[in-house]
Amino acid sequence: MYKIDELHLKIQFIMDEFEKMAIAQLKVIIASEPCAVGKCHTNPRYEYAKRLWNGEGIVQDKKEAFLYFKEAADFRHEGAQYKVGCCYYKGDGIPQDFEKALKYFKRLLQTNHDWSLIANLWIGKCYLKIEQRDEKKAIEYLEKAAHDSRVSTRNDECKSEAQLLVGICYYRGFIVEQDFIKAFDYFEKAALYNHDACYYLADCYREGKGTKVNMEMYRFWYSKYFESVKMELEQKENKILVIFRLFEKENKLPGDVKYKITYTINFKDNSIKIHYDAISTKDTLMNLTNHTYFNLSYDHQTSVMDHSLKL
Repeated sequence: MYKIDELHLKIQFIMDEFEKMAIAQLKVIIASEPCAVGKCHTNPRYEYAKRLWNGEGIVQDKKEAFLYFKEAADFRHEGAQYKVGCCYYKGDGIPQDFEKALKYFKRLLQTNHDWSLIANLWIGKCYLKIEQRDEKKAIEYLEKAAHDSRVSTRNDECKSEAQLLVGICYYRGFIVEQDFIKAFDYFEKAALYNHDACYYLADCYREGKGTKVNMEMYRFWYSKYFESVKMELEQKENKILVIFRLFEKENKLPGDVKYKITYTINFKDNSIKIHYDAISTKDTLMNLTNHTYFNLSYDHQTSVMDHSLKL
């Protein structure tokens, strides 16, 4: 154990050194040490690829960055293997290819620390996407990730995503036999780090699925779900503007979406007009609507059930 920890500390020290280097220095090292059969200086390539990918100190070029990531990944650099797998899975910078993504995530299973949990999560997701879909293997790997006992910030986030996905499978009866008790258990575990799990957990409490109906807990977890949504409010005369953003990474959307909702109150005819605007960084299907019913009575003593609704 001591030798393994000592090796990891040395590797981390070397990686930290490259993180401090200027772009020009990294380019010199990469040019002076080309990858050869069985030998490649992967750390400077990985660091250079990260900066090229993000446009840090250099003009952003994801296609070229991917080539450096892949070069390091093919010589077993774990961070690069993960990045290449994600690029193939998402089609980010390159054409989407779930089979190739699966290949690189499987390589991470050969590591003996944090990366294997992450690999299990992504392998499970890949098995649901490849042409010859394998649902049995998908749930097998997702459950491995969901039950992993290792603790770290990165692991907790990945484990909670796996718990959410397995919970959804039990909740909807997808791949596995429907079981609300198991679904509730997975959502409860995932809710600490995954706000989508808060939504499903709230639904379980509201509908009494896998647990007793508890409207207090429903409101608590539903509010937790919406805490992740940052909103801006602006009032102009008879209008209220609500602006918020949902991000691709956090909400599993095709792109980052900015929403602008305008509520206009017309006091002459006692009407409310709701106007929606949404802009996405990528092509995203939109079908926005409203399910809120306002009590428009002056003293609020009259039930909303006595209102007339015109659509």
